[in-house]
Amino acid sequence: MPISLKQFRELSVSVRKKSGMYFGCGGCEAIPKMVGYAVTSVLTNGADAWRGKLSISVKNTDVQRITVTFDGLLYDEFLPRKEVDWFGVLTSRGSHDWWLEIIAGASVEFAIESSDGVTCRRMEIRDEAEISEAICGGDGSVYLKIIFSPAADVFKRCGYNEYYKITGWLRDMSMLRAGMTTRFAADDLEGEVGCHYRDGMRSYIMEADYARYSQHPECLHFAAIEKDMKVECYLRFVHTGTPYVKNFVNYYPTQGGSHLEGLGKALRKLFPDSTRGCRQSRFVTNPDTGKGVVIPRPFIGVMHLQLENPQYHGPTRDVLMRDEVSEFVYRAAAETLKEQLAILNPPIDYEAIYKTTMETINKMTSDSNDSSG
Repeated sequence: MPISLKQFRELSVSVRKKSGMYFGCGGCEAIPKMVGYAVTSVLTNGADAWRGKLSISVKNTDVQRITVTFDGLLYDEFLPRKEVDWFGVLTSRGSHDWWLEIIAGASVEFAIESSDGVTCRRMEIRDEAEISEAICGGDGSVYLKIIFSPAADVFKRCGYNEYYKITGWLRDMSMLRAGMTTRFAADDLEGEVGCHYRDGMRSYIMEADYARYSQHPECLHFAAIEKDMKVECYLRFVHTGTPYVKNFVNYYPTQGGSHLEGLGKALRKLFPDSTRGCRQSRFVTNPDTGKGVVIPRPFIGVMHLQLENPQYHGPTRDVLMRDEVSEFVYRAAAETLKEQLAILNPPIDYEAIYKTTMETINKMTSDSNDSSG
C-alpha cells in the first residue's frame, strides 16, 4: 500500500540518519548504490523487453544532480497519458521493491519524468516533501527519467572513485541485457564512458581475461526456466589461471552460493577424474564454507540467476542459499554442457589412428621395396 506524506517524511529522516542500514555504507559511497538501485528498480519491474540506451549524467551545480535516462522506454507505471497517482505508485513498496522511495527520501530533489513523444509529465518532490506535478507537450522523444540530488550534508558529493563504481553498474547492465548501450558523463570527467555488448554475456566472456588462450573456439552455454527461476550462463575454458564465475542474482552481483554449487555439481559430473588434465584447478562455489570442486581445466564464466524471494547467508546478501536453486542449475547445466563439450572435443578413435598409421607404413615399405628392385 502507498504510504502517506507524513510517513514519507519520517522515512526521509530515517534514511538520512541511518544510511548504512539502507545502503550498507554511508557518505558518498552510497551514491553509486542509489544509481544502481534506480536502474534495477526499473529494469526488473515492467521493462523486461527494453534494450534501449541507458544514460547517466552528473551535473555539479549548487547541488549534485544525477539524471538516469531510459531512452525509448514507456514505463506502464508512469505513462504520461494516464491520470496516475504518481506519489502513490512511487511509495507503493510492492511496485519497485521500495528503492525509488528510499532514493527519494535520501534526496533534497527527486523527480520522475515520462514522455510518450506527445505528452510529457513530471512529478517532483523537494526537500520537506513538497510535491508538484507538471504536464506539457512532448518534443517527439520517448523516455523515462529519474532525477535526484542526494542530501549533501549526509552523502556529500561523489567523485572519481564513485564514477568508476557507477560505470561498473552500467557495464553489468549492458552485459546482462544483450544489445543495450550504456553511457556515463559528468561535468568534471573528460569525455564519456560507454559500454555495449552485442551478444550480452557471451560478448563479455570473450572480452574478460582476453589474454588467456581459449581451449575451444567457442564458449559453453546453458539456459533454463522453471517455475519462478530463470538462469543463463556462459563458460570459456582457458589454458591457465583460477576458475571463476562472475555471477548475479536479479541483476545484483553476488559471491556464490547455491547457484554456483549447482554448477560445481554439473562440472564434477562433466569431469569425474580431475587428474586427467594438464593441471588441477579448484573452483570455489561458496566462499563462506570453502565448498568447491576440483576439475582438470580452468575456466572463466558469467551467470545470471533470476528468482523470486532470494535468500542469503547473513546480512551482506552476497552468498545465496536455496537448495532448489542448486538442483535447478544442476539440471540445466549437466547434460547441456556434456553435449556441447562432446562436440568441441570429439572422442579420439585410437584404433582408426593405428590402422591408418600401419597402412601408411606398409605402403611406404612396399614403395621402398619396389624402387630398390
